[in-house]
Amino acid sequence: MPGEAVTDDYLRMLQKHGGSYCFAGTDGHDTRKAVEVLRKIFGRNKLLLEGGGRINGAFLKAGVINDDQSHDLSGH
Repeated sequence: MPGEAVTDDYLRMLQKHGGSYCFAGTDGHDTRKAVEVLRKIFGRNKLLLEGGGRINGAFLKAGVINDDQSHDLSGH
């Protein structure tokens, strides 16, 4: 989720490698904006968030996470 100020070269690199993106506000930190854009573009109400503590925490802090499904596979 890049910010709107990201360079065109970076966006071309993402496209070249098959990556997709949506802008998350001017600085890339507006998770509510990103969720709204994803909902509008893809028509989905659920999102699989696979990130580390920083991105997961940002979504949690923004209040856009409302369902937590995690599984402990350490015993397998």
